[in-house]
Amino acid sequence: MFWVEVLTMNPRSEKDCDHLRMPQSVPRGLLRFAILRMMMDNEMSGADVMQSLSERSGGEWSPSPGSIYPLLGSLEDEGFIVEVRTEGRSRIYRASDEGAKKLQTMLDKIIDVEERVRIGRIIWSILIDLDDRLDHHIRAIHAALDLLFEEIPDLKTDKKYYLLEEFEEISERIEQIHTQLEEK
Repeated sequence: MFWVEVLTMNPRSEKDCDHLRMPQSVPRGLLRFAILRMMMDNEMSGADVMQSLSERSGGEWSPSPGSIYPLLGSLEDEGFIVEVRTEGRSRIYRASDEGAKKLQTMLDKIIDVEERVRIGRIIWSILIDLDDRLDHHIRAIHAALDLLFEEIPDLKTDKKYYLLEEFEEISERIEQIHTQLEEK
């Protein structure tokens, strides 16, 4: 719908939109913190980072070397990661103490980040029509459930009880939606 219109615009319209760029699938600011977080627990090469991100996304996103290697260089230049050794042509890194502090600072601001993401989704929803929005919401629900399912084996008992309570509330909301859909 919307994207079909965007992709089939006449050349003059395309020129009028030259200042607009397609959004990155994963913002670089977020990606740098994901890399830092992974390097808190593991020493990793660029190839390891790309493989881990691909696996963690269930193969839905595979970052390119053009995304990862410049970020690694930047993180190293800023002192947030350090090279621990070289294996063949691969440089192996880990997060530095400074990187750990930077990551913690970002994590302390996670509520602000979540709010910005939420507002971004609201603005994004203005751009797409109802059918596409509904498809997006359903995909997001499935993705969230997939991620939660993967986390269950690592949960402590208190978190399991917390999730059970949350799912009771979520189940009630799903039932309300189900009832509304049946009425129409």
